Order: sequence, then structure tokens, then C-alpha cells
Amino acid sequence: MQKDFQGCVSLVGAGPGDLELLTLKGRRCLEGADVVVYDRLVNPALLDYVPRSCRRIFVGKEVGQKTISQEEIEGILIQEAKAGKKVVRLKSGDPYIFGRGGEEAMRLKAEGIAFEVIPGLTSAMAGLTYAGIPMTYRDRATSFHVFTAHLQDEEQALNWEAIAALKGTLVFLMGLGRLETIVGELVARNYPLSTPVAVIEWATHPQQRSLIGTLETILALVKEAHYQPPCLIVVGDVVNFSQDLNTYESLPLKGQSILIQEGASRLSELLRSYGAQVRSFPRRKNMKKLPSFVSDSSSEILAFADVGSWQLFVEDLRQEARDIRSLAENKIWALGHLVQSFMEERGLYPDSQSPYLCDPQLVKNKDYQIYCSLDQQKELADYYGQERLCVTHGWEVAPMDEDDYFSGSSAVCLQNSRAARDFIGLATAHCNIPVFVMGQRTRTLMEEAGYKNIVSSERPDFQSLVEALFVYSEEGSAK
Repeated sequence: MQKDFQGCVSLVGAGPGDLELLTLKGRRCLEGADVVVYDRLVNPALLDYVPRSCRRIFVGKEVGQKTISQEEIEGILIQEAKAGKKVVRLKSGDPYIFGRGGEEAMRLKAEGIAFEVIPGLTSAMAGLTYAGIPMTYRDRATSFHVFTAHLQDEEQALNWEAIAALKGTLVFLMGLGRLETIVGELVARNYPLSTPVAVIEWATHPQQRSLIGTLETILALVKEAHYQPPCLIVVGDVVNFSQDLNTYESLPLKGQSILIQEGASRLSELLRSYGAQVRSFPRRKNMKKLPSFVSDSSSEILAFADVGSWQLFVEDLRQEARDIRSLAENKIWALGHLVQSFMEERGLYPDSQSPYLCDPQLVKNKDYQIYCSLDQQKELADYYGQERLCVTHGWEVAPMDEDDYFSGSSAVCLQNSRAARDFIGLATAHCNIPVFVMGQRTRTLMEEAGYKNIVSSERPDFQSLVEALFVYSEEGSAK
């Protein structure tokens, strides 16, 4: 008799918030997950790593919402694992540092469920680094001490006599609500009022901000700035280094929330490296081959204006038991960087590459056929003539919820005409936030769709697109 397969649980530390601080092993666990159980402080962008079929279970604590108890969370892990699932328990920071990961591991052990623990960076370290505060520094702080100010029993107290006797950096997690107590207890035990104190809100997240004060001033500063949890509290001389070492909060796009198309990884990485928060709108995925499309390689030049057109053309060859070697007598043209990159990544280098759909060099030829998508048809027909076109496919379009994508976004960045078409097709209303584009074709598409606040990059590359954002942000700040 075959034994039923028992699932397993991975307790994965998600890190403090920055998407790129997740470990490689943690990412691998997410990519293989059947179920992911995650908290409120976990960066939601990490869920992009899980398969589409993965079930997502939110167990975080939201203000005004019913709280899921620790026992209920453990019950979910056990139930899903016993159903044969690969379960990821995604926890902010490190599972074993004030995250109750130890309790979950002990419960899984008692139930006989296989589990592993993947460490994560704790905010106690990474958060201070992002705020420009070294936890230790020769002759200033030779040790550090980390506490949780959020105690299970509110009547329980930290050993303040022992804490006050320590001679290093003091770090309090989840302590904003107890800041007055922390200040009072330290001052009552002869900590000087001039002792430096930092409060770091949403450490390592794009919205991170920090306040530097002293035991005498920090309460008033926090109240004036309206800080909210989650916050780190740091006490010690090393706090003063923040003025010189806090480079994260001065990044040129810090505080900006930029909307781009999903899958634009290079653009996303560049924006994040300059401090922006990146959000994504989906691609239009449901490509529908047109019944009228039939591949024809009789023309000397076969030009492809859309990645989908090339894919469908190759699929037609397969159905005829042919491959691209049968096109040896033809010349293959790629119209646009996207098509060129797609072909080259798959081992085919086109005979000619044009950064533009409307290429005057192609017009000079007499025997050519252009394969394109339905939404490219009008533009290409106006330039080349309808008789030159073979329209291969269209798209199923489901309008997106503007509140999900536009709310809180500072700008939209569209890296190519495909992204522009998808954006126009998915959005049902015009928005007033600025739209940054590369190339005149993309700009024209947005203008024809009714968008007014459009900014073009000087060059057709991602760096130039981001530089246009810099300039726009600086001009806005100067007003």
C-alpha cells in the first residue's frame, strides 16, 4: 500500500522590507510553494515569486480587523502540510527573532511535520544600516543589544536596571507605542538627556524615514512628524553618524511610487536602485490568433513587428513540420527592440534590426511582408499600406481597477510601445499623473489615447528614462 505523501513547511525570513534583501534560498522556496502564509509587514512584491497556482493566505494583523491567533496560524500550517502541500510561512525579518518562529517550529515538530527554517535579515541590523547608523563603532559602541518593546504580557516589564547598565547600542523593535516608557526608564536611571536617539519608520522600505533627536527631544519630534508603526528605536552615540551615512533617504527618487508594466525587470531594478517604490500593471496575456492568419514565406523579406506574431509564425511552421532553417532564402527583419531581443535570446539574429516600426529602409524594398498584431494594424497600414500587412492576433482585454494601480502612484513609466498599448487597453479612464515614455511612437500612442501630461526621455534607453524622472521630480520640488 502506497503511503500518502506528507507535505512540508518552510519558515522563511522575508527580510525587513527591501525586496532585494530576501535570500536566494528564500526565493527558491517561494518559487516552489503550493501555499504561502504571510504577514502584514512582508513586502507584497515578494509574492510575485510564487507560482500562479499557489494559494495565498494572509494572516497579518490589520487595525480594525479580526485578528488571527497564533494557534490558528499554526493550525493552517499543519492542515496544509498534512494535505501534502509545500507550505511557505513567510515572516518579516528573521523567523527566530521576535517572530514566534520558534513556537511554530516546535508545533510542527510535535505534529511530525517536516520543516526547514530559512534565516532572514532582521530589521535590527538592516534597518540601522539603511538609516546610516552603524550598530558598533570603535571607541563609541563595542556591543549592541536588541529588545522587543511589544511584550506578550503588558504587565511584564523589561529589566531596566540591567538595560541601563549596558554600554552599547540599544535597539528596540516594535517600540513606538512604548517610546515614552523607554525614554522615562532610561532617564530615571541616569542616562543623560543629551543621549542621541533615532526613530526609523518602515525601515528599508521605499517609504522609510527617520528622525534624529535626544532623550530630551525625541517624543516631541515623533509627535510633530506623526510617525506610525512599524518603527525601530535606537539609543546610543552611534546615532550621530546618521547625518553623514544616511544615503538611502537622500536617493533621487526616494518617496516616488512608479507604475511600470510587469516583467520590466531591468527598469524595475534601476528605479529601485534610485530609491523609488515600484508597482506594476499586468501585461495583456490572452493572445488570440486570428482565424484569417496563414503564414506565408513567399516574400523575400519577412518583417515582424510584434513578438506574438513571430511566435505564431514559428508555430505555423511547426504544424507544417518545418523549422526556421526552411527560411534560409528569406531575410528576417525585426521591427523594434523588443522583437529583436526576443529573437536573439532564442538564438536567431535577424538580418536587419530597426528600432522603429515605421522604417524607411524597409519601404525601399519591393518584396516584403509585415506580420503584426491587430492593435498595430492602423499605424502600419498608414505607413506601408494594408496590402503589406499580415495581421496575426489580437488580445482579450480585461479593464483594470484604477484604484489598485493609480492610487498613490507618482508617475507611469512606459518602456516601449507594447507597454503603452497594454496600458491603454487595460486602463478605462485617463489619469492626470505624468506618463514617462521612450520614443516618439510611444508618445504618439499616448497622445492619441487622450493623455496630456507626457514626458519623453532624451535617449531611447532606461537610464535616460529615469533621468527624465529625476528632472521632473526636482522641478516639482522647486515649485
